[in-house]
Amino acid sequence: MHNDANDVSRPGTSTVADTSLDKSGSVPQPVAEHHGNSPDCPDTDCIAVLVNGDLLFHESLWNGFRGANTSATDGTAFNFDPLFEPMKQYIQASDIAVCNFETPVAQRGGPYSAYPIFNIPPEVADAARNVGYNACTHATNHSWDQGSDGIARLWDTLEADGIAQTGSYKTEEDALKPLVIDSPTGRGKLGLVAGTVSINGMAATMTGRSIVCASKAIRIMTAISSDHPIGTCWTEVKDAQVRQRISDVIYAMGADQNVAKEWNITQEQAQQTAQ
Repeated sequence: MHNDANDVSRPGTSTVADTSLDKSGSVPQPVAEHHGNSPDCPDTDCIAVLVNGDLLFHESLWNGFRGANTSATDGTAFNFDPLFEPMKQYIQASDIAVCNFETPVAQRGGPYSAYPIFNIPPEVADAARNVGYNACTHATNHSWDQGSDGIARLWDTLEADGIAQTGSYKTEEDALKPLVIDSPTGRGKLGLVAGTVSINGMAATMTGRSIVCASKAIRIMTAISSDHPIGTCWTEVKDAQVRQRISDVIYAMGADQNVAKEWNITQEQAQQTAQ
């Protein structure tokens, strides 16, 4: 486990950047070409970024990965590594991998709760670390399900797992620190956005902050990848409909189709092998 403040989740890949707002003494320097893990990089300096949606666990899901003793406090109550394993090929084909942590986590050993007020096993965070996520966001409609204690538990768990994070915070001081991650391939930086429009009908006693995200090239993997390397999610027809709906939203918001596009990892791996 890596707890170095300048480390994220995968040693040697990416680090949390200097977030000082005083850049008056900074002088831009020429940047060499850094295509990163992005063979279709449309520019001279790119970051291949994977961002996936909700880590949202219902009881029926976590029960399939329970250990011998779900009250264990040593990290063995559940093992979600097999569930996360199919994501590894996408994470390893990226420079920075970001997840969205939908809910609070329980203390080690429970008690746990599912819909509508979540308190999920913290071993989910351990599996996110093990598969290679660099960072997670957690500003969602379920962030306040367990109040400030739940926010603190999730923050401390991700921090202990070496995963950078933003979205909900233990202190106002933490909320004022933007999360900026250095590109592992050059001098580019990735800033993460985290925000929510609701908190499950509750009223929070603390407020958070979201910041602006910018990168020259972000490779989009939609909810279902186009090539189905590990099978369909629903059916071929429904999967195609969901992918189309996501694409329509992305491009309606002005995304450049030469930059933000669906990811066919099977085709990409074949091209790399041929080279």
